Amino acid sequence: MELYTTERAKLTPQALEISNPSSAYSLTLTTHHSKSSLPLRGRVQLPLEARRAPEVILVFSEPSSPSSQAAEGAGAHIIGGEELFPKILSGEIQPTKILSTPGMMPAVSKSLARFLGPKGLMPSAKRGGVGEGEELGKRIREAGGTLEWKADKLGVIRARTST
Repeated sequence: MELYTTERAKLTPQALEISNPSSAYSLTLTTHHSKSSLPLRGRVQLPLEARRAPEVILVFSEPSSPSSQAAEGAGAHIIGGEELFPKILSGEIQPTKILSTPGMMPAVSKSLARFLGPKGLMPSAKRGGVGEGEELGKRIREAGGTLEWKADKLGVIRARTST
């Protein structure tokens, strides 16, 4: 296994892309952290979409509210309230990102937390998944092109990207 500097690692996928334009790449970073620190996690906005299938963004919002209209204007694919809960639980709707308004969070937490939490889809204010009005619209636009990552217990970050 050969170790690359950051500058050389950035050039490698570009060189591979020229020879094979429909490739899939896997990025693996190994970090060093103390056992007592929390696992690393974050979000990166890529200049080009790295996924073959686009994001399916679902927004929980009160019907005919300003937040609902802002979500529609920002490009959310599915907008609704509690009527979407059974569709999500049955698998009829399979979103890749879920956002919510603060007013819908108690109902979402009560009904869907055990289902969405393990999948990493549960909206939370801390991770930018909860907003109101134009702030919600801004978060929807940001969510569309971001790639979230999380390091495992050993500090290894793996992100698979496809072009």
